Amino acid sequence: RLRRWLGRFGIAEDILLLREQELGLLPTGDAYVLFTDHTAAADCLAILADECATAAEHGEAAPTATWSESERAQQREKSTYEADVHAAFRDDDGFLRQEIFSGCSVDELQMQTAASEVPASAPGVPGQRPRLRFEA
Repeated sequence: RLRRWLGRFGIAEDILLLREQELGLLPTGDAYVLFTDHTAAADCLAILADECATAAEHGEAAPTATWSESERAQQREKSTYEADVHAAFRDDDGFLRQEIFSGCSVDELQMQTAASEVPASAPGVPGQRPRLRFEA
């Protein structure tokens, strides 16, 4: 039903419904949505912002949407921040910077994004495009 509703903005490539762990994995009402193109995502945000404002004028609730920091990060230098956040985490050889996890109690830390190579041994969901994700 959500995918069909989102179809008015464009094609939703991936939808992740957030679930409440303490309540038996009941949906929280929040979700992450990845559209196939940036324009669809931008249209979704703009239209929902207008609908939310109109609903607020009438004392009603409406769905809201915001940009994902993970998606912004994957834009690299083209992002709002005009900086490559990946460079903050990786050294010149492409490995995670030792100082990031040397103070933690982990032996290994992997960073996965759609903008970087993902090792075959990396955890994750097969066939799913990774977001900015850290695994320890």
